[in-house]
Amino acid sequence: MAKFYVESGSFRGIVDSDNAETAAVWVIHRVMQPPRSQEQSDADGLFRLQDDIRVSERGFGRSKAKRIETRDAFSNWVRTKISNGQSRMRTWLPPGASHPA
Repeated sequence: MAKFYVESGSFRGIVDSDNAETAAVWVIHRVMQPPRSQEQSDADGLFRLQDDIRVSERGFGRSKAKRIETRDAFSNWVRTKISNGQSRMRTWLPPGASHPA
């Protein structure tokens, strides 16, 4: 597993994942959960994503980060939730992905 730095809009996170696409789906899963107190979100407590999710193994703000369409990551997230069921989503996430307490 590799460490990926993922960012889009007001969201930034680090996740261990098999590939960039899975890391992007993790972003969708994470922003669909209630924010944790230590996370930086907008004033209303919500994250706002851009049209793409930037994924890099080298750090945040990299010009050569892979760009994955947010709508594609969202579609993959929905398919995963439907096929695995809501309760099994935790086991699907890559090791190192964090969940709300």
